[in-house]
Amino acid sequence: MKARCLFPLLVAASLTAANPEDVKKLDQFLTREEKQAPLDLKGADMRPYDLNRPKGKGKEFTGANMKETLFMGKTIRGVSFEGVDFEGVNFEGAQLNSVYFERCNLRGANFKGIKFRNGGFRDCNVSKANFDNASLESIGFADVILNDSTFSKTMLFRVSMINTEQSNVSWKTATKKECSTLDFERPK
Repeated sequence: MKARCLFPLLVAASLTAANPEDVKKLDQFLTREEKQAPLDLKGADMRPYDLNRPKGKGKEFTGANMKETLFMGKTIRGVSFEGVDFEGVNFEGAQLNSVYFERCNLRGANFKGIKFRNGGFRDCNVSKANFDNASLESIGFADVILNDSTFSKTMLFRVSMINTEQSNVSWKTATKKECSTLDFERPK
């Protein structure tokens, strides 16, 4: 049975690349409850914006364009991304907790040095992604394409991978503890 997000659906207005006025518009948009056109944040710098879940409420982005968006060093909690285009996104050094990616394009994403807990990827393309020096705890990868991704010096704790494609994945010096090894070493 497929788990569904119970958070209110927040989909979006069209915004140009990051500036303080865009952040203000995004803030106003996210506080509204009605559905809007898909959010376009291509190339935006999201570092000044707080994406954390308000008490008792989550945020969900559906169908947004977040190609090449910057989330470097951000702390993000309680957010669901569904059908979002994150190609080339930069999460370097970010802290993600209870963040879920479903049917997202994360090709070429930079997750270098992230701390990611209690979340996961379902039916996503995460090929050519960089997870070097990352810490992944209680993360699920289900029906995910990881081809040509790197996990050098990555700590994997309670990570499960089910039905993942892993051609040319680099696990160089990755540390795995209490992980589901169903797919870890078997390229598809």
